[in-house]
Amino acid sequence: MQVTDNFPEISVSYWLGVPKTLFYQTAVLSVVMGIGLGIFSFIAQSSIGFSLLLALGTALGSLAFFLIAFTLYFMLTIIRFNLFIKYCMNVAEKQLRQ
Repeated sequence: MQVTDNFPEISVSYWLGVPKTLFYQTAVLSVVMGIGLGIFSFIAQSSIGFSLLLALGTALGSLAFFLIAFTLYFMLTIIRFNLFIKYCMNVAEKQLRQ
């Protein structure tokens, strides 16, 4: 007997189904923001060296934003996996008591 037989709506994909679209949107937004601000600063500034420095700083900032989003995504996956393991243990304990 599988764990999800009693509760068909609760499955592994539910517990591990972290919001991937939010993660991808954050990644795309950070990359586009870095490229867009880099191009804008390159056009807006008269000094090429300063604008390249600003573009590099913006790209590093967007990379840091992306890494923070990835870390949160990974932590959420671990938390949901731990909750799923606890759920399986509770169901197994209930089955053994009966």
